[in-house]
Amino acid sequence: MNPRRSLFLLFLLAAVVAGSPFAPAASGSSIPRVDLLEAEARVETTLGRTYHGRLWGYRDDRLYLRIADGAGFVEIGFTPAEVRRFQFPGTEIAREASEAAADGRWHEALPVLNRLVDQRRPYLPFWEDDSWNLLADLINGFEATGNAIDSLAYAGIFLGEFTPPRLVPLLRRAQLVASHALGLREEAEAIATEWIEQVPPGPASAIPAAILAGMALEAGVPEQALWIALQPVVFAEGVSDRQLILCQAVAARAALEAGHHGTARALFNELLELGLDWPSEPGLEEAARALAADRPPLAAASGRPDERELPEFAPLPAAPDLHYELRQVRKLLGRSVID
Repeated sequence: MNPRRSLFLLFLLAAVVAGSPFAPAASGSSIPRVDLLEAEARVETTLGRTYHGRLWGYRDDRLYLRIADGAGFVEIGFTPAEVRRFQFPGTEIAREASEAAADGRWHEALPVLNRLVDQRRPYLPFWEDDSWNLLADLINGFEATGNAIDSLAYAGIFLGEFTPPRLVPLLRRAQLVASHALGLREEAEAIATEWIEQVPPGPASAIPAAILAGMALEAGVPEQALWIALQPVVFAEGVSDRQLILCQAVAARAALEAGHHGTARALFNELLELGLDWPSEPGLEEAARALAADRPPLAAASGRPDERELPEFAPLPAAPDLHYELRQVRKLLGRSVID
């Protein structure tokens, strides 16, 4: 990995840990501000006791509450194994922020989500579904508003041993899309390749395949892009997911640039015949115009890609397990893409 880029990533992570300078200010939201140091949390222990108190830090693998005791206060610590249920303060405000996020009111939601997630971060071993849902809303908000810097940094912080499986694809996608958007090509390629190798071919690999294939097109290697983009498509039951549509569109563009016009037209025609919208990503609209100009009427459109036009080329040297044998792709292409 490029040392300068590695330093850049470390800067992003450090910025978020210290309180990201890129995060939106809390004053931008109409949702009331919540401060975890000024509200009470609730702990239910495995022994059936319930405690209310102010959060007082996380140290030595224990969450501490500061609880009123007569005229003074007492600190009580809990390990994750001792806690059956933990409720952060600010539940109602968190609900309002999630509702604003669901409505796409990011100018209201993001400042509050940012603050809630930052305040809850030190207590990560005690997070439950409500906290992880706030993080998902925050990551989606970063993507919706084009905030690649915070998206990359937060995904890097929270993708780890405590991450629930359902959030892993979201955080991986955030890392990948943000790395690519920020021009961190080596990081994006490494993330995409590792992702593809860890999941079965098909829809699960569509996101990294689309970006990796796009990078191959940018590098002027359309045959490689075609090979990568076809993998999720031919192993899927059908083309309906947006990322699969994107993969097929990238494959059509790659086939066109590689001179495999029959394959390009067949992939393009199928999306139109299924009534699916052609993606608007950079470079694809120009390919669509070129293919539309050379497209026969729907009734006369070819039913299958011309398998003879699929190129014979070697897998990526850096990731030989990323690709499948050409005869396997040809067989599945005829069965899955057009059916």
